[in-house]
Amino acid sequence: MYLFRSPLSLLQSSNAGSTTGHGHQPHHDTRWEDTTDLNQTDALPRIASPFFDIKCHVGVIVISDKTCADTSTSLAQKLLAGRVFEHAGSSLRNAREATGRVLGSMKAAKDITGLEFVGCTTMRDAELDLISAGGDVNSKPPYDPIFWNCHDISSRFARVAATEDSDIAPLREVTAALERAKFSGAT
Repeated sequence: MYLFRSPLSLLQSSNAGSTTGHGHQPHHDTRWEDTTDLNQTDALPRIASPFFDIKCHVGVIVISDKTCADTSTSLAQKLLAGRVFEHAGSSLRNAREATGRVLGSMKAAKDITGLEFVGCTTMRDAELDLISAGGDVNSKPPYDPIFWNCHDISSRFARVAATEDSDIAPLREVTAALERAKFSGAT
């Protein structure tokens, strides 16, 4: 399970919450054809890298261990095989839009500008859908651009979905970095 980062401008597309926006230039140093094990690649920068900008969208992508380790598929293909869980903020029109979905296109995969492994999950698709931001939006704190946003919702989702024996230190690290950036005004 990974947190991913993409530009906020991607939320302006017709599918709220979709990482398939318009007018975004993908990260230029990304090696999309890299076939390294996804848990060992540095083809995409980490979420909390020096290039982190709080004015971004953060979501969760769940990719099977088999797909992550497959050295015959590229980074972009591995991302396309995953399921995305996210909250689009105020542009979310329908609770179903935030439940697990596939990216749908190579362009959508290449719009991802950061990736961070944050834990393992053994939950099935239906279980992940239930705990996603779209499971029951009204049972979560109300969306607020500063105090309860896509960063918070993604971190919460990953923590709930993680197995009991998952090392959640990476999730704690990236969550702390997101909070520091949010309240320091760092870009």
